[in-house]
Amino acid sequence: MLKNLPLTLSGVLLASVSLAQSAFTDFNLKTFDAASSVVESQVRPDHSNIFSRSEGDTIWYDDFADLSNWTLGTTGAFGTADSLWEYTTDGPYGTFSGTWGDVQSPTASNGWVMFDSDGNGSANPTTGAPTGVEFDTYIQMANSVDLSLYPVVAVSFTEFYKELQSEVFLDVSTDGTNWTSIQLHLGFGANDQTEQDAVLYQDISSIAGGQATVWVRLRFVGFGYFWQVDDFMLVEGIENDVELSRVFTGDNEQDYLYTKKPLSQMTAMDLGVVATNVGGLTQTNVVVDWEITDGSTSVASGTETISASLASADSDTLFFNTGYTPTVAGEYTINMTVSSDETEANLDNNDGSETIEVTEFVWGHDYEDENYNQYGYAFDSETTQGESFEMGADYFCQVDGDEIYALVFPLGNNTTATSVTAKVYEDDPSLGPVSETVVDLVPAMLSTSSNVKFITVVLDDPVPMVSGSVYTATVAIEAGDAGYIMGNPIDDNDAGQSVYFAWEDTWYNWIGLTTAMRLNTNPNIAGVEDDIAEFGFGVYPNPTSDVLRVKVDAESGIDALNLVDLSGKLINTWTVNAGIERMSFDVSNLDAGVYFLNALTENGQSSQKLIIQ
Repeated sequence: MLKNLPLTLSGVLLASVSLAQSAFTDFNLKTFDAASSVVESQVRPDHSNIFSRSEGDTIWYDDFADLSNWTLGTTGAFGTADSLWEYTTDGPYGTFSGTWGDVQSPTASNGWVMFDSDGNGSANPTTGAPTGVEFDTYIQMANSVDLSLYPVVAVSFTEFYKELQSEVFLDVSTDGTNWTSIQLHLGFGANDQTEQDAVLYQDISSIAGGQATVWVRLRFVGFGYFWQVDDFMLVEGIENDVELSRVFTGDNEQDYLYTKKPLSQMTAMDLGVVATNVGGLTQTNVVVDWEITDGSTSVASGTETISASLASADSDTLFFNTGYTPTVAGEYTINMTVSSDETEANLDNNDGSETIEVTEFVWGHDYEDENYNQYGYAFDSETTQGESFEMGADYFCQVDGDEIYALVFPLGNNTTATSVTAKVYEDDPSLGPVSETVVDLVPAMLSTSSNVKFITVVLDDPVPMVSGSVYTATVAIEAGDAGYIMGNPIDDNDAGQSVYFAWEDTWYNWIGLTTAMRLNTNPNIAGVEDDIAEFGFGVYPNPTSDVLRVKVDAESGIDALNLVDLSGKLINTWTVNAGIERMSFDVSNLDAGVYFLNALTENGQSSQKLIIQ
């Protein structure tokens, strides 16, 4: 079954430097999330409910020149944690102090408010390691606001937020006691952040519109970095506005998301779209117009209904099949536009696009136009991090006939291992790999974020793929070594990245990133197709010590295969039935040495040298 990896664990940290070293950099602290279901409104980290936009008249405004209009408190959800929001003109001051700067709003000179999580004790001041202290703390309007004349209302403020293991909420109440929570920045993961002076706009009409008494508060939950806020206002909201929040180049509920996919694995393309009602009124007949182009030429298009009725602040996700199957390799662009029956106030957020490259043989998840960072572990002899681990990506085969001949991946220059093992698993990694190949490393093979070098590892045992099976490709780092795979800080929320910890003997889905672990299905990368063209059959791996695989041209007329040693002595004969294309033989009982495999036809024979190790 697709995506049938064992359960994942929430709250485990992955660091690309030892916890005993100095502060983490942006790309080396990640979280693992369990088995969480797909968040329909999840988008890439830099545009989750953050817009620069024109609202209606301002109803209530505070620039945080002081805290006289606010009360501070905690919910007590995490026991003794009681640190509060604070007025500041300096910004963060903890372990992660000035690294990411402060808000830069027009009124920043007279101060702003901030909850600085690590400054309040969530990080060790010496090492930067999390201390486990968690918070649930808020800043709340001291007095209610009368919104009875405003059926459509929104909150807007300037912010700078950086996430580690935290969530942020906008809470709204009409009685000062009972609160409705709206989670902000859905889709953010560890180390994701807003722009330094982002403007957040959140419609609250469904809760506060037309109400005589309304309180609003901002709430920080968890631990990690900081949330800085300035220029807080209640405004007359936008009535009608549908946003295209996400374009999917596949169905990430039934498959993984890929940026590269071999032509041989292409079926009728599935696409997906997320539409969000960021206006204050319900939108009816929300549809998406979609088009696929192969450069400048349109190859398929259509219109799909997303939702008959989309309430304010709600999102809806639609996956659909286009009926179009690419027939040539190349880059395909998916363009989408969402709309509704209502006349919108803002059309700037209705469009979106993504691209997918249809290749001859390469299959990949990673984004070449994004930054590459390195993810992994430093060896630490005093902790379980000194044991072995594996990292990689998952692929779902939809079409029989391909074989994985090679893995292609970059390793970061913090890697100290002199060799790693490339592995492939089928369906259930706990059953062990179906292919293992040792790779010797030299420093010149390693990558930096600005110079990514892909290593191609031809597998000793190519892996035939079967439709309906999941193949997990990993790099295994042995005990005592440091290892880092390169990848992008993008989470497609498809559970398509895997990691294994030997100290737990457990597999997890790895979230918050996309590793650059690719598959190559090109037979010529192992020389097999060239041999088939010349001899009518190809053998691999060669040399081998246990299993010999033979791929036969079904039209070559080969009737039998004879294995002989250097003296010409017949060792074994195998019959080749008509139509057979792949055969496997156990040669583990043969002595090491040179042999010949002869293919017999009615017109004679052809021969290839085989080395048994």
